[in-house]
Amino acid sequence: YYNVFCLVFTMDAQERTTAHQKLQTALADIFRSLPENADDFETELYLHDQLLNRCTYDTTAAKSKEPAAEHPKAFTAYGALVEGRAVCEGYSRAMQLLLHRSNIECTLVSGYDKENTISHMWNLVTVDDRSYHLDATWNDSDDLIHHTFFNLTTEEMERTHTIDHENIG
Repeated sequence: YYNVFCLVFTMDAQERTTAHQKLQTALADIFRSLPENADDFETELYLHDQLLNRCTYDTTAAKSKEPAAEHPKAFTAYGALVEGRAVCEGYSRAMQLLLHRSNIECTLVSGYDKENTISHMWNLVTVDDRSYHLDATWNDSDDLIHHTFFNLTTEEMERTHTIDHENIG
């Protein structure tokens, strides 16, 4: 068996340095207003809402024939937090970055939308020693913040999402 990896570089070294600085500035802006004595749940809720305030779903990237090649930033935390446009993977990676910066356990979960069988990604977050599913993308419909898919149990999440069997957790 052969595995082939095609690495696509979308920025040169100078552009990466600039992008890193912009991402750090965006993170600093978000964390500057985090309530001082917030517990993990309050922190998660605050970061979720901050992400949704900054980002909108990138329908152009989602409808593209080669979305990762044509719109690579839409799949990144940078796209979500700095450029303000992302697909589900960008939302999920941004949420993971924000939560990790807050020392809250968070991982990516892949699967698909049960209704349309479209590939999808969201987060599994650990708060108060319990794991919950968080789908920031689906909470950002019509640029309004919802909490419908915030801290759901696996049973609740599986009503609308199918979890890939390769996921661990």
